[in-house]
Amino acid sequence: MLRFLDTKTLALVKIISCKVSKTEGHAMRSELYERLRKCLPNDVIPDVQWRNDTQVDIELHDRFAIVDDELWHFGATVGGCHPSINAFSRGWSATETRAEAYFFHLWGNQ
Repeated sequence: MLRFLDTKTLALVKIISCKVSKTEGHAMRSELYERLRKCLPNDVIPDVQWRNDTQVDIELHDRFAIVDDELWHFGATVGGCHPSINAFSRGWSATETRAEAYFFHLWGNQ
């Protein structure tokens, strides 16, 4: 995930995660916000939105990311700092695979 943070343009991040305590969720959101603030130019203020409740009750084991309409799939932690074997793949259109539409369906209007 740190590779995504090496940016000068990423200003909007929306994350859907498993259920975590409000304290833990706030801490993770704050850490991501601060890391982005350090990467982005001073005139760009990041918008980090974190949600651990969705419109649909669903369990996802793997991790997914949509970056500039590209769907990424992670079979383990996004950071990949796992001592065991793990992998990621990328290169699919988030629009064509409908991953983007599905994400916003899960995100809902809460």
